[in-house]
Amino acid sequence: MPVITKDKLRENLRKREIERVYLLHGAERFLRDIAAKTIADLTFSKDELRDFNETEFSLNQSDSLQAAIGAADQLPMMSARRLVRIRDIRISAAGRLDTVRDEHENLLSKFLDDPPGHAVIIFIADELNGTRKISKLLKEKCVAVEFEELGEGERIVWARDEIAKLDFEIDQPVLLHLVQLAGRNLTRLSNEINKIATAALPEKRITMDLVDSLIADYGAIGTWDFVNCLRDGDRRKALWLLKKMLDDGQEPLMILGQISGSFRRSVIDGRADPVKTSKRMQRLADTDLAIKTSVGASGPAGARMHLEKLVCELTLI
Repeated sequence: MPVITKDKLRENLRKREIERVYLLHGAERFLRDIAAKTIADLTFSKDELRDFNETEFSLNQSDSLQAAIGAADQLPMMSARRLVRIRDIRISAAGRLDTVRDEHENLLSKFLDDPPGHAVIIFIADELNGTRKISKLLKEKCVAVEFEELGEGERIVWARDEIAKLDFEIDQPVLLHLVQLAGRNLTRLSNEINKIATAALPEKRITMDLVDSLIADYGAIGTWDFVNCLRDGDRRKALWLLKKMLDDGQEPLMILGQISGSFRRSVIDGRADPVKTSKRMQRLADTDLAIKTSVGASGPAGARMHLEKLVCELTLI
């Protein structure tokens, strides 16, 4: 099956051309997840029983791939189609935390050679190493769409269009400032636009003063303040900053990486106790594994819980 661009996918969906099997992957998860939702919405008409025919599986749970394939094979109930979303796909270079592994090759190959005609299947990958054989299999057998992280120019265009959809006004310098403050994370940019739009009522005009009053510059603050709070044992402020970063759309694993990098640099620069840092790095590794394998809880709520627990522990070391 073909590899297509996200623009081609958008064009196809406008024409309501739905494929049988999709593979959505790439660093820009916000647009990827919107695409998955759009495909799902277009799969059903308003008169069909969507609740009985739409299923989502997380591969963080054991045997979920087999269960997902079994669900796709089931005939739909009072609907023309059945929709199956398969999330949390990880195929990495090392393979240690993979959720789709080499032993799944025969199962996937047989299923994807002749997927059921009544089903729409969406594979959603968080990590997809291009050199692995199982990744190549998925790309060959599915309509594959990569969602690359947007450059600043693309984020500006995207933000301008979103603001126009809301019927608000914004000057180009203010728009550029807003995008630069929000950073590279499109989830956070979307959240900031919605927050500012609410504050800009009833005039419906976004000004520079409004942007500066509502958006914290996490390029200059946030992460550093957060890490300093962890070092100083200021649990209350660290938890507050963590909540704000997560609410603004920062990825949990990215936050972990930033903490880890900061701790390592502190040891190299002679500004931290190596023994304490070693203990902290072990807790970071444990949290990374817990989030990736959904130990105790899964999804955004689970990741938030693990990070909050980590903050409480790090401020005691």
